[in-house]
Amino acid sequence: MLTIVDFQPTTSSTALINATYWLGAIISYPFTQFIGDHWGRKRVIYVGAVVSVIATVLQAAAQNVPMFVVSRVLFGFTAILSGNSASVLVAESVHPRDRNVLTASYNSNYYIGAILAAWTTFGTGAIASSWSWRIPSLLQGVCAVINVLFLPFVPESPRWLVAKGRVGEASHVLADAHANGDLDDPLVRAELHEIKENIRLLKNDNPWRDIYSSSSNRKRLFILIFLGFSMNWSGNGLVSYYLSKVLATVGITSQDEQTLINGILSITSWLTCIVASWSAGRIGRRTQFLTSSLVMLASFTAVTISNSVVAREPYSKHASVSVIFFIFLFMSGYNWAFNPLAYSYPPEILPYNLRLIGQSTILFACTIAGFFNTYVNPIGLANIGWRYYIVYIAWLATEVVVIYFTFPETLGYSLEEISPLLEDDGFITKLRKKHTVEKTKVATIGHA
Repeated sequence: MLTIVDFQPTTSSTALINATYWLGAIISYPFTQFIGDHWGRKRVIYVGAVVSVIATVLQAAAQNVPMFVVSRVLFGFTAILSGNSASVLVAESVHPRDRNVLTASYNSNYYIGAILAAWTTFGTGAIASSWSWRIPSLLQGVCAVINVLFLPFVPESPRWLVAKGRVGEASHVLADAHANGDLDDPLVRAELHEIKENIRLLKNDNPWRDIYSSSSNRKRLFILIFLGFSMNWSGNGLVSYYLSKVLATVGITSQDEQTLINGILSITSWLTCIVASWSAGRIGRRTQFLTSSLVMLASFTAVTISNSVVAREPYSKHASVSVIFFIFLFMSGYNWAFNPLAYSYPPEILPYNLRLIGQSTILFACTIAGFFNTYVNPIGLANIGWRYYIVYIAWLATEVVVIYFTFPETLGYSLEEISPLLEDDGFITKLRKKHTVEKTKVATIGHA
């Protein structure tokens, strides 16, 4: 934390400073859908990147706690604002054949930053000055600068272009990305037809009203909110933000050892994400989510039991090693689904007009859970120790049940084909009458 004179944070103040990131994310929620649908996906990402650069400079130059806090609020604000549009841009732009893998890979790249951060702080931790945290703060802006430089060369979402009446531009984007520039390619014509018909049916809808106006959309809303909370209430928030405190409960108090474990954990998490992203196009979403939740439930239960042993036998080396092993297994379980699918699954189950507000909703729920975790976790650990883990065991058990009974399978469908799977019968009939391209034809072309 800050090496500022007279700054001696308590457990509560440290938690509150960490939670300000989530506060910024909460503030961004009302703006994400409106700005993303009106400005376009790419422009919002660009603005977010510029704000991230400003936040980087502010944090690296912080002379007091308020400056540091403001920078974290800005980071939280722009992370949701630009991240929301970025994930939707990927889902709406990639080739149907590659969508499953590429959209799943999107959030997996988080760990590239996490690895750099973990090993950078491992190296700068020995610096006996404020540069021990200013250097990592500066590195946060590297990716934002890359975005600022290269985003002008990235095409806009073809679905957003069609929604704005720019069909010719959308056709060229689809041709360049999916057919080597051939405007007459059957896949391009089929995709463009599907997109135009789908958006025409939805163009007069009000997304803020429609998100809860029908039983099918209320089911979507429930899935989004539950998935959003699960992204941070599965126990991963405890490991990610307070790994040092968790390790301290089993006798690992050396800062070097804690930072080393964190660095290795980031690498294994990233490798798991890579395998999971590759698998996303081969196994069902439900299978990934269920496997992930079951592994997390089993491993977090083992972490809890091992911690209880350490509490009774402080010098139990076997129990301490067990905690570390199951933390690694737990994070692998989490990254098998909840990292790669968190941003790829929502756009799949949402129609175009609800895509941004739906993605905003899941991130809002995730943010609320993150804010709660970041503030409450250290207090819970300080007061009841390993017993606090039982709360997450209960949530993980709930996850297994909810996923099994409510999460639909989306593997093997285009974005326009998935939406009717959750719709009311009347809408399905209407949509089928309007579409002239049969599903089997589109699927054959898309996988050619």
